[in-house]
Amino acid sequence: MEIKYSDLLFLALIGLVLLILDRVYRINFRLEGFDNPKMCGVDMESCAFGTRCMNGVCVDEKQPALKPTTLPVFP
Repeated sequence: MEIKYSDLLFLALIGLVLLILDRVYRINFRLEGFDNPKMCGVDMESCAFGTRCMNGVCVDEKQPALKPTTLPVFP
């Protein structure tokens, strides 16, 4: 069985399209795990009381509680 360059090019093109669609989905629809994020920054509105700007998104000032784990955690 002989592999043609056109077949490899077609598979590479499909892979590239899938990577681009995945990236667009992650950026536009999920925003990496934040629920209904409010964007903040230098030339944007400030965050509401009780929140602060972190990585361009308003988040709670409280630190999240860590789940217990069997792995050693050092400060």
